[in-house]
Amino acid sequence: MRLALPALLALAACSSGERAGDAPAGTPSPAVPDFADAEWVPPAQCPSWADADRPAGSNCYGIMPESCGADRASAYVGQTMSAAIEEVLEKLAVARLRVIAPDTAYTEDLNPGRLNVFTDASGTITGVDCF
Repeated sequence: MRLALPALLALAACSSGERAGDAPAGTPSPAVPDFADAEWVPPAQCPSWADADRPAGSNCYGIMPESCGADRASAYVGQTMSAAIEEVLEKLAVARLRVIAPDTAYTEDLNPGRLNVFTDASGTITGVDCF
């Protein structure tokens, strides 16, 4: 048992810590936006059932963007999704992050802490929302 721990530590030291899809070492970090300039934009149109009794500034489900981190993640709208940006968004997400590309099936169960990031076919972040 005593020999197992040093062997595991030696193997862990050999690991590069990089994940598949990470940028090569030496690649500059993604542009870090100024969160003070970030502005979450509520949906332009919600279904009629969502219009009544919805707090001002909330999404169609009545969830405020601060509850999942969409208020800060909106600073990344327009940037191309990368492993580095995904890592930052994971840290901004209150509960968990879900990236939704075009034609991706996803559940619409309500989880106010889940940060949903929408991308287009080229991988550009087109929007963020909580649900």
